[in-house]
Amino acid sequence: MKINKEVESLLKGKTFSNGFKFQLSKSTEQLDRDSVIIDRCKDKKVLHLGFLDHIPLIEKKIKEDRWLHNKLTKHSSTCIGIDIDKYGVDLVRDKFGVNNIYCVDIQKEKIPDKIAQINFDILLISDVIEHIGDPLTFLRDIKKVFHGKVNSIILTTPNAFRLENFINASKNQEIINTDHKFWFSQYTLSKLAVDAGYKVIKVGMCQHLLGGYTKIFKNFILKFFPNLKQTLVLELEF
Repeated sequence: MKINKEVESLLKGKTFSNGFKFQLSKSTEQLDRDSVIIDRCKDKKVLHLGFLDHIPLIEKKIKEDRWLHNKLTKHSSTCIGIDIDKYGVDLVRDKFGVNNIYCVDIQKEKIPDKIAQINFDILLISDVIEHIGDPLTFLRDIKKVFHGKVNSIILTTPNAFRLENFINASKNQEIINTDHKFWFSQYTLSKLAVDAGYKVIKVGMCQHLLGGYTKIFKNFILKFFPNLKQTLVLELEF
């Protein structure tokens, strides 16, 4: 979605339309989510919020070098992880020797002094927002905690208009991670961010993975319909 003055006015609620036609991104790049994130975070100071992933998947991803947090640690100048799952934090610290990670609920607890003393280039919130019961309050609380401590935010989440959803719906099916509470589109995620007090700098899309379930047929379709990619990527400023 292209952000211009007309779109900004709609996002901020200054104007209203019951059927505005937004021009979506025409990017046809076939980059996967991790590559997009690593490119943005390379040599930067990164705070990775919700870094763990699902516990049943972490060990397999670490062994196969597919765990996003490990990739970030290798490519960023500084990478600190925060998550609310104490069991998961202890697991990756004790079993895999992962350092610079903290179990903190930023909506209820004070962030550690080591984190508070760093001015981060990027706050990464990747595939987290769809798990949150009250995403508006969550984003507002993040702004309260990290305003002045973070330069920009990268936010990713599954795309409501991903090709798989149309294919599955044609079969009378919904295939979904059972912990997810929301699907977002380019506009609705941008609207949520603006209502929470952020400025949307860029809206883009990418594939979650380039292997596995991203088959030749799907890649062919996406060349003509790139807005059916799997993942939304928002870049925000306070």
